[in-house]
Amino acid sequence: MEEFKKELEILINKFSKENGSNTPDFILAEYLNNCLTTFNTALQKREAWYGRNCEKSKLCEEPDDAENLADNLIKLTNDYHYHILCARATLYPGKTFEEVQEILKYDTAEYLLDTNYSNYSTYTFRESVREIIRKKTGTIPDSEKCTSYMFLSDNTMMLNGKKYKLVPCENVDDWEITMIRTGCGCPCGHNGKTIPNDMKDCTIQGVRVGDKRFEVGQTVKGKGIIENFDFENGRVLARVNYNCNYPFRPNHKTMDIVYL
Repeated sequence: MEEFKKELEILINKFSKENGSNTPDFILAEYLNNCLTTFNTALQKREAWYGRNCEKSKLCEEPDDAENLADNLIKLTNDYHYHILCARATLYPGKTFEEVQEILKYDTAEYLLDTNYSNYSTYTFRESVREIIRKKTGTIPDSEKCTSYMFLSDNTMMLNGKKYKLVPCENVDDWEITMIRTGCGCPCGHNGKTIPNDMKDCTIQGVRVGDKRFEVGQTVKGKGIIENFDFENGRVLARVNYNCNYPFRPNHKTMDIVYL
C-alpha cells in the first residue's frame, strides 16, 4: 500500500496535478488512496446488506491483501472511536471519556472482521488478517499466549503465572419457553423446552432463564431490545437490536437466551 501511494505521488508530481488545488502531492495521493479504500468497503457492505456472495466481490486473499485489510480495519476502528468520543456529549450525555471508552472497547478491528467480512473471504484468510491485527494492536488474548497453565482447587487456575477464578455459566439448562403465539395470532401459555408438533407455525414470545423472564420487546442489558426468538437445535436464540448511531457498527446480535 505504501508503494502504491508513493507511485501516486510521483505520478501527480509528474503531471503537476497538485497545482490546481495548491495541495502537496503526498496529501493528494493519500486522499485518492482513501477514496479507493472507502469505495471497496462500501461495495462489500452493499453486497453483505443484500445477502449476495458475488465471486467478483471476494477479496483476492493474497498476503498483501491480508495486511491491507488489517490496516483498514484498524483505521476504521480508530476513526470510529475518535468520532464517538468527539460526539460524546450528544451520543452519551453525562458520561465521561473513560466511561465511553469502556463502552467502545468491544468495538475492535477483529469485531469488524467477523461481522463484515464473513461473506467475502475464507476462514484461513480471515485468520491471517486476525493475526496481523493482533500483532499490530497488541491484543493477543492471554489464552493464546499461554505457555503454562494449571487447574487448582476452588474453581481456580494458574495461567502464565497469574491466578484466575473460573466462573461457571449459570442457568445453561435452567430455562424454558413460557409463551408462544399461534399462527392465527393468539398468545398462548406454554411450558417446556420444545414446541409441540401440532404448533410448528407458532412463534416464541416469552422465555424463562433461571428466575428471570424475557419477552419480545423487552429491554435487556446493553440497552438492547429483543426483536424475536428462534428455536434451533434444541436451543432458543434471541435476536437483539441495539440502538446504533454509527454505520460501521451492526445493530443486531443473535445469542442464546442464557446470555441475555
